[in-house]
Order: sequence, then C-alpha cells, then structure tokens
Amino acid sequence: MVRPALLTAMLGYTFVVLGLLVDIGRSWAIWKPMLYWNPTSVLFEVAMCVMFYLNVLYLEFLPIVVARFKGRVALPGPLAVLNAPVDGLLRLADAVLPKIMWIFIIAGVVLSCMHQSSLGSLMLIAPTKLHPLWYTPLLPLLFLTSAIAVGYPMVVFEATLATTSLGLDSEMEVLTPLTRITIFLLGTYLALKIGDMVVRGTYVYLLDGTAQTNAFIVEVLLGVIVPWLMLLSPTVRQSRRALFIACCLIVGGVLVNRINVFVVGYRPPISEANYFPAIGEILVTVGLIATLMFIYRFLVTVLPVLNQPKQEVSA
Repeated sequence: MVRPALLTAMLGYTFVVLGLLVDIGRSWAIWKPMLYWNPTSVLFEVAMCVMFYLNVLYLEFLPIVVARFKGRVALPGPLAVLNAPVDGLLRLADAVLPKIMWIFIIAGVVLSCMHQSSLGSLMLIAPTKLHPLWYTPLLPLLFLTSAIAVGYPMVVFEATLATTSLGLDSEMEVLTPLTRITIFLLGTYLALKIGDMVVRGTYVYLLDGTAQTNAFIVEVLLGVIVPWLMLLSPTVRQSRRALFIACCLIVGGVLVNRINVFVVGYRPPISEANYFPAIGEILVTVGLIATLMFIYRFLVTVLPVLNQPKQEVSA
C-alpha cells in the first residue's frame, strides 16, 4: 500500500504545481517566492511547503526507481557511455538513502501538515466575505483533520481502481484494517465540524434554502456522516464494492469542502457576480487529471509499485 500511495502523492503534487503554472496566469514568475520572501504571508508558507514537500516525495520515491534499474542500466546508442556512471549513482543511492530516509519521512509529515492547515488559514482574513457556515477560527484545524481523514480512503480509492484496472489481487486484507482507523479520524473531523457549528450558533443558517446552505448540507451529510456510518459496519468494511463507495464519498466530501470554502461560500459584499470556472479552466483540469492517470498507469507497469497476482508470484 505504501508504494502506490507514494506514487499517487508524488504525481498529485506534481500536477498541482503544473496546474498552478496555468492558474497564476504568469507562469514565468512562479520562482519569485524562492527569492522574494514574505514571512508574514500564509500563501508564502504554502508555496514554500509545497515546493519542499514535492522534492521530498521525489526522494522518497527514488528507492523504487533504484530497485528497478540498479544493475540493469542499458542506455541505447551513444548514451551507452553513461551506463556505468548512472549505475554507480544508483548503487550509491541504494547504499545511502535507507540510512537517511527517516529524515525525509519526518520532513514529509511536517511539511504536509503545515501547508494543509495553512490552506485553511488563507480564509481567516476574510470574515465578511466567507459564509458563516464555513468561516471559523478553527479553519486551519478543520483543513488539517480533513486532510488526515481522507488519507486512507484515498489509498483505498487508488488501490481499488489500480487493482481492478490491472487485474491484480484486491488487497482487502490490508484495506479493511486501514478503514477501521478512518472511523476514528473521520469521526474526529465530524465532531470538530459539528461542535464548532453548535458553539458558534451557525446552525441557524441550515434551513435558509440558499445555494450555500444546501452545499454545506450535501458536504457534511454525503461527504462525512453517511460514509462514517457506513464504515461503522463490519459488513461494509469487508465488502470491496461497499468500501469503495464509502471511500469515494469521503474523497468527494473533502473535494466539495474545498470548493465550498473557496468558491461557493466566498461572496465578497462588493460583488454580485458568482464565480464559476470557465470551460477552458475545466478542460485544463480534466486534461491534467487524464495525464496523471496515464503516467500512473505507465509507471506501475515499468516500476515495482504494485504487487503481482498471487498465482504469478507463487509460480
């Protein structure tokens, strides 16, 4: 489960950066935060964390590449003169990386926690622009706990799609125990979400019937409560299809939460226009996701990322 999850994270963050190159409008200026620091800016902290975290993910993935090509480097044509140096680098990485990998693991956990919580902090400066159902001093904590809660469901989502697509064994003996942990993680996020709403008294908005309140109800009901109740059932956790559905709801719930916070719930008082992505923005996003899936499929067929079917292993 570790290698596919690592590959998913590495490709996901890589394509987030590629998407940002398009999204900022001036892609040639994306390097400027590295030189022109603004330590009082939350967005600066997010940018730096994502940059360092992406490099950490590449370093964590490097042992998989080493395992595949060490001792088997065979570059074609004129590049053959590089076979020995490249193989030497791979052997050096194989000797050094296992001894220092704990540093990158710790760095990855710290950096990911920092920027996930900071994404919530971005909206703390907009108390009059964000709908009360989402605006709360706990936004950084809610973003962090939701990101942690969606980790294992994302592993189930990715593993189920990959094993089904490639005809591999289902890995249910690993996925079922993971989802027992998700019950606690998702329950913690749900308790914080509902508790914050009760303490602040924002539940009075739930019956307004507006697009914002309906979006909040869909987010919490279908993205948190329903899958949490589903995972409480041992039958669901042991069923591949039911478990996949529950994890899809959790992943979709976190996705809807981010859309709600930054798009649906964001209403500047000086503007009456509602933002909706243009067709070009949608097509760029779809194209990036499709490219990610293609590269994932290519890498798992070239590198030792997924387990082979048990009958082939035994043979």
